[in-house]
Amino acid sequence: MDLKYNILKHLNVKLNVDGGKPSYIHGEPTQAVATFVFGGDIPKDAVARNPVSTSYELLSDEDLEEIFNL
Repeated sequence: MDLKYNILKHLNVKLNVDGGKPSYIHGEPTQAVATFVFGGDIPKDAVARNPVSTSYELLSDEDLEEIFNL
């Protein structure tokens, strides 16, 4: 005899996709905002920094639309 539970009979099935709700998207950055402000004057005591090499690339909305044909 197979004793599996019928998930569609669960009390909270109405709260998930099987009950008609939209699927949950985990980790979606809904409030990701970055602002860069550069002034025209460089202070006399400013310290020069060596550039840091990274393995990531920052893409704009236009770049993503072009890549994914949106």
